[in-house]
Amino acid sequence: MQSNKPKNRRAATRYRFCADIEIERGSTILWGKVHDISREGMFIDMAETPGLEVHTQFSARLGLDPIWCVVRRVVPGQGIGVVIVVVGKGARHRFKALLSMLRTANRPVTERAIDPLSTEPLEAISASRGPWVPSIE
Repeated sequence: MQSNKPKNRRAATRYRFCADIEIERGSTILWGKVHDISREGMFIDMAETPGLEVHTQFSARLGLDPIWCVVRRVVPGQGIGVVIVVVGKGARHRFKALLSMLRTANRPVTERAIDPLSTEPLEAISASRGPWVPSIE
């Protein structure tokens, strides 16, 4: 018998994380709120998302070093889902420490068998540094 429960499509465990986030795209600064985060992405609550469409790239600050994000989903009136690209060894280390703290402090929002502290995707993205990922080092 098949379950009516929706299948979790996420490749990484999400953790509850409430924080303000500053989004910088060119000369435009926007603010949003993060409510959950994983090693691969996060959803940013924003009532309005001016100029933020799928594939839009921007720099964001969560009180850490700048992280680079790519919009993967726009939910009008609610916010944006983004993929996180952490650039620079120090930023990767601090981001990994944040996820470790969240992992210890609270239960995951969704679980997945993949280790949430693995840096393989981050290192692969950082190493490839496609034309849209600027170097912050």
